Amino acid sequence: MSAQNKKKSSEISAYEIPSSQDSGQGAQKPDLSAEPGKSVPDENVGKEENWGRSVREIFESISIALVLAFLFRTFLAEMFVIPTGSMAPTLFGQHKDVICPECSAPFQVGVVQGESTDYGLCPNCNALMDFQAEAQKGNPNPNFSGDRILVGKYPYYFSSPKRWDVVVFLFPGGGNTNFIKRCVGLPGETIRIQGGDIYVKPPQTFQPVPNTERKVTSALEVQEDPELKKSYEQKTTESNGELLKRGFRIARKPPEKILATMIPVYENVFQSERLRRVKCPPRWHQINEARINSDSISYSVWKEHGDGREFYFKSEDPGEQTGWLVYQNLVLSQREWQQVELGQTPQPKPRLITDMTAYNSSLSSAYGAQFGEEGGSSAFSIPVPDDLYGRHWVKDLILECTVDVRSKKTGMFRAGLCRGGKIFWCAVNLATGDVTLEIPAIPDFGDDLKKQEEYEKINEKKEKLYFAKARSSMNDTDIYQFRFANVDDQLHVWIDGEVLKFDLPTAYLDLDPLVPTEEDLNCPVQIGCSNCEVNLSNLNLFRDLYYVARGRDNSSMSDFMADNGYGGKQVITPDFDFYSDPQRWSAFREMRAVEFFMLSSGEKQYFMLGDNSTNSADCRCWTYPNYEPRGNSYVLEDYVSESLLVGEAYYVYWPHTWKPFVPNFAKFRKIK
Repeated sequence: MSAQNKKKSSEISAYEIPSSQDSGQGAQKPDLSAEPGKSVPDENVGKEENWGRSVREIFESISIALVLAFLFRTFLAEMFVIPTGSMAPTLFGQHKDVICPECSAPFQVGVVQGESTDYGLCPNCNALMDFQAEAQKGNPNPNFSGDRILVGKYPYYFSSPKRWDVVVFLFPGGGNTNFIKRCVGLPGETIRIQGGDIYVKPPQTFQPVPNTERKVTSALEVQEDPELKKSYEQKTTESNGELLKRGFRIARKPPEKILATMIPVYENVFQSERLRRVKCPPRWHQINEARINSDSISYSVWKEHGDGREFYFKSEDPGEQTGWLVYQNLVLSQREWQQVELGQTPQPKPRLITDMTAYNSSLSSAYGAQFGEEGGSSAFSIPVPDDLYGRHWVKDLILECTVDVRSKKTGMFRAGLCRGGKIFWCAVNLATGDVTLEIPAIPDFGDDLKKQEEYEKINEKKEKLYFAKARSSMNDTDIYQFRFANVDDQLHVWIDGEVLKFDLPTAYLDLDPLVPTEEDLNCPVQIGCSNCEVNLSNLNLFRDLYYVARGRDNSSMSDFMADNGYGGKQVITPDFDFYSDPQRWSAFREMRAVEFFMLSSGEKQYFMLGDNSTNSADCRCWTYPNYEPRGNSYVLEDYVSESLLVGEAYYVYWPHTWKPFVPNFAKFRKIK
């Protein structure tokens, strides 16, 4: 994605032309008492001198201002406008800023210049939004220009880019086109993309690198050239234990980067009234079951109110069972939305949480016209391509909710995030505020090998389970903002915006192969309460970025591979039903991965990726920004040289206006 220079209007200050200088004795007058024949001073002479001096001062001021502006632009900062969406949701290119007519959820849909954007898929209720129909109802959804950003140039005069910085640089293929991406790889490192995550091997003495003295003209050349094929060959998924033996460690985002890049999966406050009227199964529901001898007894302890937006729990019996709220990812297909239109009750199947991105869900009227005769003029008669619902399972989740504690220092509050069949628990003791993490893995002490060895000695039984503890302020009757994240093999807990510090590392090593199970399908997120009175609201579920392991093979943005019938592998995109059928999930064991090598000598090299991974041309697959009739034209360099760096993206100083000439102050923000 390129970042284009914003045309700046003149910022030169206006200067008034000064009047003639006043000596304190007033303006000069002719001396009437002068002798005849002697010259009399001409008052126009002083005016001409003053006028000339004023004009000179104006030109000097303008020149100085231009020089200062040039120096500011060259050495300090520069303004850019984002034209495309490869950095969404961090930065928006041209887009529509819309509100779903079904559930009122706000979201953005990308606009491609020269193409019509007539439909968009809501990420919350999965309804297909018809922009033309909404315009006829008086709800226009205009196209907005991309974010205007301020890029600081001075930071990289004194330091180098850090991992996860958002960086502007010149396109490696030549020319003056500016690109903007996130830095994920540093000089000398080997970068591996697998399972949506970034793995890093520190600089080595020797690294295999492709010949960078010539360009790659097509993906076919990569496949035919043995040297290039070796550098970009498709690799298969390895367990974290195998990667650890090879020297790879997962690259973990700090808390502020997690919050900046998380993408909504479902926000419970945005409810579709039509879905409630036809009694569509809700995504959040309670499952409470007790066993007495061989009998199973169901009981109900949570009360739903606020039209399903809030949940209330009250129990004063310490021995009573925990009441559970469970989330299921019930994604409605177009066929099920057609049932809703007919007043029927749909029965959507639970589905794994995927990398669905509403920004990429744009469909044109030309696409819709193909299906106009089927099912009438409704948008729900248009089949949505399966890949718009997401192509990959996302295991890294973030849960947010408002916890209104109404009982005085009693009970427990629990939240669980499932990942590969293992549940990572966060338990809050509402009497003391103590927070305990139950982590089914091994603590990762990072570079502190001494502590790692000490823990291994203590853990003689080699148990893959440990507990980390912290103290919080969540110990009284009050309203708390709770957030729990399992991202990049690390847990984070926020209480009222503050990140808690634990006595043991919350980063962990899960050495087992990571494959989804039925627990990931049926209960990816759980919330439980016991012996307390609590009201839950603002239940929001987010996901982390998923980086697609694509190389220069001219394939689709998918990590799935299948036999091509000729003894090789081909890249495929799973269909909609795949993520609801555990019988087909053996495919997760043969997903592809790719590795890239940054030189450890010579000019520094950096590895850059777009946040909108399924729709970004970046270090994985640079293509020349021009049309090539014979196929994509690729750039060989899978890195950005230090000499191409422009600066660090710092601030969105002008998002699209909310109304004509009315700044959208809510979207002014620092770029993280």
